[in-house]
Order: sequence, then structure tokens, then C-alpha cells
Amino acid sequence: MKCIFALVVVSFLIFIPFATAQDWKSSPYNWKNSPYNWENSPMRWDNERIIRDENGEPTGYAVPKRDGGVNFFDLEGKRRGYLPAED
Repeated sequence: MKCIFALVVVSFLIFIPFATAQDWKSSPYNWKNSPYNWENSPMRWDNERIIRDENGEPTGYAVPKRDGGVNFFDLEGKRRGYLPAED
């Protein structure tokens, strides 16, 4: 019985992050949007996706969408905003 309870609790904790994402295309769990993806990394010297503050410190990154819009994420991969595609 304890094993079943533990399995239910673990399953619930794993599901929570996926339930809070708006959709897969905007989710930081999608590799394309992940802060661990080299395309989004502030460690990449010439990275044009990185958003920097006035001191040059990275504060986030932008991920272009296929429709021409852009999703904006902080360095932890949390989506902070978007720019819709122009018509």
C-alpha cells in the first residue's frame, strides 16, 4: 500500500510542470525552448538569441516561431512573453 501511495505522489509531482505549460510550442520542456539547448545558451559567445541588460549580463533569450513571432524566456526557461507574427 505504501508503495502504491508513493507511486501516485511521484506521478503527480512529475505531471505538475507539464500541466502548467500553456502548450507544447511555448513550453520550456520543449527542447527548442529549453535553456539547456545550445541555441539558447548565454554561454555561446556569438548567440544572437540572448537578451542582455545594460551591463551586458544575460537576462533571457528569444526563440523565433515558425509563423514569424517570437517567444521570450528567462534564463530558467520560464516563458515571460511573446511577440506575435506580423500580418
